[in-house]
Amino acid sequence: MVTRAGLKTFGQFSPDSNARKRESGSNERIPLAERNTSSRLGSRLRGSDASGLSGTVLYRLCPVALLAFMLAGCVSAPGPQCVRLAYDGWFCLLAPAALPAHEDTSLVSVSQNGTQKHFVGQLSITQNKMTLALFNLAGLPAATLHWDGQKATLRSPKKLAIEPKQLVALLELSLAAPETLRRALHGLTLSTAYTESGEERRLSDGSDLVARAVMNATGVTHIEVPGMQLEIMLTPLKSNTDE
Repeated sequence: MVTRAGLKTFGQFSPDSNARKRESGSNERIPLAERNTSSRLGSRLRGSDASGLSGTVLYRLCPVALLAFMLAGCVSAPGPQCVRLAYDGWFCLLAPAALPAHEDTSLVSVSQNGTQKHFVGQLSITQNKMTLALFNLAGLPAATLHWDGQKATLRSPKKLAIEPKQLVALLELSLAAPETLRRALHGLTLSTAYTESGEERRLSDGSDLVARAVMNATGVTHIEVPGMQLEIMLTPLKSNTDE
């Protein structure tokens, strides 16, 4: 059985343990009787139709294929709009209509692996769609996220380290009502708390923190994904009409 210890969050797996054993090599001697049995089996295969093999022989010849087949069934998505955030943890994206209407402009700061970048972000949520348009500080388009309840897309001139559905899930973690969020989770747990920093929401896979969002009273949202060494800060920008 594959355990969570062999997995990093957001679908990154460690090398297969059987593969490591094969690469390291083994000097174990095969008993003579077993070698003779293998030789006789090989002769029979060469001289007969492979379709005549029994299920037991196929099982012995293809243990790796059988294991891969079994694991593939264990980790299938619970739905077409679900994104995997942990080994057995899924977030099924909420339709835009399930989110509160939203329209604002923020300074978006993204930190990952020690590198920080700043953008101006325009987030719009209506009954039919969620759109996040990012611009660099010179005003040029940098990336656009679009989610209409059926398909999530993230357009950018450069390849980004996050998938469209992952980014939608993180935004919804900070925006949707907790009771609505819990219905979207499979294999993950949501905990909420109110601290001096603001309202805190934590997505966990057992005892492992998958993602965290903190929203304070001034409207600043801080999203953290430890497994990706990713932090996103959205700080609302006031317009002249707000003053």
